[in-house]
Amino acid sequence: MRIIKLLFSVGLIIVLPSLVGSCVCDCDPTEVAFNYQEATITLMDNSGDYFVQALTDTLPREAIAFELSISDTSLFAQTTTPNYNTQGWPTTVAVTCDCFVPFTPNQQIDQLTITELPSGQEVTSSFVAEGAFNEWLYLTPAEALHRINTSQPYDFPGADLTLVLTTPPEATEVQYEVEALLSNGQSVAVTSPTIYLK
Repeated sequence: MRIIKLLFSVGLIIVLPSLVGSCVCDCDPTEVAFNYQEATITLMDNSGDYFVQALTDTLPREAIAFELSISDTSLFAQTTTPNYNTQGWPTTVAVTCDCFVPFTPNQQIDQLTITELPSGQEVTSSFVAEGAFNEWLYLTPAEALHRINTSQPYDFPGADLTLVLTTPPEATEVQYEVEALLSNGQSVAVTSPTIYLK
């Protein structure tokens, strides 16, 4: 019994440093540049206590919101890179680290313009913005862009924000076109699906 304990203790002393050493993640901190190329809109329902993705295209007129994502779709597959660290265990993967790639845009988003369709009325000032994961609430679109542009690098190649309409529309159905003007003079635009109001 005593020999077994001694062998176990010696084995543990030999193996333990390798196990502890294999738990170290060695992530590459190099930032990856990207370009804003595409915008998407996801309808949100703001009628409850929390925003939820709209299950239909019919919403209460007081509950219109949507998530706007402006991104570089060519880099979306690179948001995490597995980093296999096998220190001490050359034939076995001891730990897998998810290393987030830091992304930095080549241009800033200078301005958002929101237009109600089919009326063609510019309604940007009727919206407030909320950041991803509620990191900031109910800012003007311009204030939201300032936050987005100054909080770099990002953990994915793009920027997200939720836009909430504060003034209910009078029409029975409506669409919104969102155009993001970029610092390089280009723009990215997207039109929401038709929203039927109840």
